[in-house]
Amino acid sequence: MALGTWLDERNGRASALRWSTQIEHEAEATGIPAIELFFTLLDRFPGPGLRSLDMR
Repeated sequence: MALGTWLDERNGRASALRWSTQIEHEAEATGIPAIELFFTLLDRFPGPGLRSLDMR
């Protein structure tokens, strides 16, 4: 599963934004630094680990 697809499912809606932009928007809305939110989400991302992560 691609990170963008997972974010769409997590947020309950499809987005035309790339995953990085989705994270930036969520970070801004919640007051969390984007890099911190990225790693928090990455920890929650289902799958066998970073080596197989599809960053599309």
